Amino acid sequence: LSCLGDRKADDFLKAFWTSRHGRIQRGRLFHELKLRYSSKAQIFSLSKELSQIADTFADLAVADSDLWKGHGVTTQEHIRALDMLGGLQTHPVLLSAIDRFTPRELPQLLQHLVTLILRYQVIGRGRTGRLEIACASAAGGIYSRALKSPRAVWDDLKAIVPNDVDFRQQFEKYVETKASRARYILRELEMHKTRLSVPSKAPQTAPLTDPEKVNLEHILPKHPDASWGPMLAHDAGLISECTDRLGNLCLLDKASNKTEAAKSYAHKAQAAYAKSDFLLTSELPAKYPAWNRAAIEQRQKDLAELALKVWPL
Repeated sequence: LSCLGDRKADDFLKAFWTSRHGRIQRGRLFHELKLRYSSKAQIFSLSKELSQIADTFADLAVADSDLWKGHGVTTQEHIRALDMLGGLQTHPVLLSAIDRFTPRELPQLLQHLVTLILRYQVIGRGRTGRLEIACASAAGGIYSRALKSPRAVWDDLKAIVPNDVDFRQQFEKYVETKASRARYILRELEMHKTRLSVPSKAPQTAPLTDPEKVNLEHILPKHPDASWGPMLAHDAGLISECTDRLGNLCLLDKASNKTEAAKSYAHKAQAAYAKSDFLLTSELPAKYPAWNRAAIEQRQKDLAELALKVWPL
């Protein structure tokens, strides 16, 4: 199993077992393996199967690996998103699906898995154990052919996915300190906005793929200059409570220097935001004449409404 690289062997064995036989506690894994594969013939068969599947497991989260090269850009984007969002619990589902679903079906399944992780784990902060149980059930259903389509898998998983009311409320309060996740969410919202508003325009993909070209901007800076003084005097908790709110973040076409980033909202709105090629950024000056706690909360509510369409049930 040298192809696993730095991945732990028991992580692989646990994902393999789950994809075939259902959820198992890590501490019982080797005991159950010995019970199920006890004869020489069974052990030989298992060894051969593990050797084949190890290559697949090693490449599950690597979008540009040989495993995914023939599956198209959409599939690769979903794999990249799952890896960035932290979708380890979906690996048994993928191991089963690769055996049971066609390359044409996989993009739909992957989109559902991205929505699952985004809604339940990233935004909803759901318990990992519950997610693992749901994914194990889905993986088993796929492998046994009880779940014969991506839609059937999604219907099985939806029991743990926050409904629209809960998702909207959770999204409205969402705080993200990881730049890669914030970039991804804003990019997906931006792409959907572009498709709705300017169907003929090709949405930018650079926010996720090239941080050197696109800056993740804190509208209310973490280290503001003196122009923000009066507002901060009125709302002392604004920086600590709101700078990492998604409503306070936007994408800029070029990385601005720290001096510009610290300047007043009025200055940045006209010098940078209004000129941006990103629709969600360029609309800031007109939709939010001033930038304060109320504006941040309102913008996050506006983004939440868009998120319901980007990651639908």
